[in-house]
Amino acid sequence: KDWAMPITTSLFQRIGNRWLRNTAGTWSATVYLALYKSSPSLDGTGGTEFTTADFTIYARQPISIGAPSGRVFTNDSAALFTTSATMGTPATATYYAIFTAITGGTMDAYTALTSPLLIGASTPVNFPVGSLTFSDAGS
Repeated sequence: KDWAMPITTSLFQRIGNRWLRNTAGTWSATVYLALYKSSPSLDGTGGTEFTTADFTIYARQPISIGAPSGRVFTNDSAALFTTSATMGTPATATYYAIFTAITGGTMDAYTALTSPLLIGASTPVNFPVGSLTFSDAGS
């Protein structure tokens, strides 16, 4: 692909400080996948993340990332968002983001979904192994 997953200012600064300044940084042992209805911003704010108001059992999902292949990382565990049979109005997910925590935390990166996902009652959203790609502009 000829695109890059934007990294937020926070992640850019943590990487730069570690690499260029040899300063210690804070890194999460686990990263979490979040679904968004609209685009976040590079500063890690903005966009509209799904909430329990959208489907009562929404929660960010932990994911693990495998070793890189060239300049590309992919998920090596599936991420499954389950929905409730009592969900209200269907909503469309258009972006996903990577966070440092299951709630709160810091957004590290985000990108648009290849195809928008209409999420309705009892419609699980599954990201199988290898379906999430993290790359840079050179890949």
